[in-house]
Amino acid sequence: MKYVLSALLMSFLLTGFTFAQSVSVVSLNKGCVSFSEGELGMDEFLMKNLKYPAECIDMAVEGLVIVKMNVDKEGNTSNHQIGLGLHPMLDQEALRLSKLIVWSWDGTCPSGTEEVLLPLQFSMIELYDNEEWPVEAPPTVEATEEDSEGESKYDAHWAGFDIGMGTLLNDNQSLYPYWNATQINLSTYAFNLFEYKLPLAKQFLGLTTGLGFNVNSIAMNQYDPVHTTGVNSSGAGPDTVFAVINNTFEYRRNNLNFVTFTVPLLIEVCSKKETKNSFYLDLGAVGYFNFGRSWETAGKLSNGDRFQHQVNGRFQMARLGAYATVRTGFDHYGLFANYNLTPLFKKEATGLVYPLTFGVTFNFQYD
Repeated sequence: MKYVLSALLMSFLLTGFTFAQSVSVVSLNKGCVSFSEGELGMDEFLMKNLKYPAECIDMAVEGLVIVKMNVDKEGNTSNHQIGLGLHPMLDQEALRLSKLIVWSWDGTCPSGTEEVLLPLQFSMIELYDNEEWPVEAPPTVEATEEDSEGESKYDAHWAGFDIGMGTLLNDNQSLYPYWNATQINLSTYAFNLFEYKLPLAKQFLGLTTGLGFNVNSIAMNQYDPVHTTGVNSSGAGPDTVFAVINNTFEYRRNNLNFVTFTVPLLIEVCSKKETKNSFYLDLGAVGYFNFGRSWETAGKLSNGDRFQHQVNGRFQMARLGAYATVRTGFDHYGLFANYNLTPLFKKEATGLVYPLTFGVTFNFQYD
C-alpha cells in the first residue's frame, strides 16, 4: 500500500543580511503511518536538523527530492531509496533526514509494513555572507563530508563463507595415481572474516583485500600417505611424500587435511555501493600460509572393531603459496573458481600438484 505522506517545504528566508532557515509541513494524508510528534513537531524537527549542503548553496541548487522507504508497526524504517533525485549531495541530505524521522503506526491498522513516499522540496532565496544563523552555522563542504563518512563506505565481496570441491591436477597422473584416487577428491571450506575495499572509480571499480582461512581435505581412498626423510628400499628420495595402497581393510574415511590463512588482492567490478541487489565480478590472486596438516582415517577392522586415527605432520606441503581466483554473483550469493599458481607440495617432494576448486559463496555485509 502506498501513501504519499506530505510535501515538506525547506527554505532559506532572507531577512536583512541574515538568513532564516525554515522548514514546514505543507500537508499530511492520514494513513497507517503519521509523524509521532504531529505536524508542528515535525516543523521544529526539520528546522533543527536540516543542513543545506554548502556546495548546493554556492551553486544555488534547489528542487524536489522524493525518498521511498518502508515503515513497520514499530515505527522502524528500512529500504531507504531515492525515488526522484536532484543533486547527489541534496539526495544524501534527504536520505539522512528521512532516517532520523520517528514515525507512529495507527493502532487500528493491521500489523505489517507500509511503503511511504516522502517528497522534500529544497528551496532558498538569494544568499549573502553573514555571521549569525538562527539555528546553526551553515555546514562547510568538509563538515558535510565528515557527516557522510559513515555512508561513503563501498562494500567489498570477500567476507563470507565458501563451500567448494575440485581435483588435484598434476604433471604425471600415471606416476602419481594416489593424488587422484577419485575424480573429485578435494573439498574446501573458506571462512573469509575481514574485508576492505579501496574504491578507484566509486562503486564500479576497486581493489579488495582482507583476511580469512581455508580448511581443505584430499580424499585418499585406500592409499596411505608416506612421508620419508631419507632414501629407503622403495626408492623414495630424501624429504619425499608418496602413498601406497592398503588392501588390509577398507577405510570409511581417509583424508589428508591442510588449513591455510589467506590474504586476497582482487580487482572488483561492482554495480552498486552496497552488497544488496548488486552484481559483482572479482579477479585476482590469494596468497596463503599453510599452518596445519594432518592425516585422518576411520574404518572397521576385519574382527569388527572400529578405529579412528589422526597423524599430524608436515607431509612436505609448501608453507607459502598462492592461487588465482574468479568470483562473481548477485546480492549475497555467488560462485567462485580457484586454481593454484604454485605447487601444493615442496619442490621435488612429489609431482607438481595444483589444486583446482569451484563452488558457491555466501557474502556477509558489515554495517
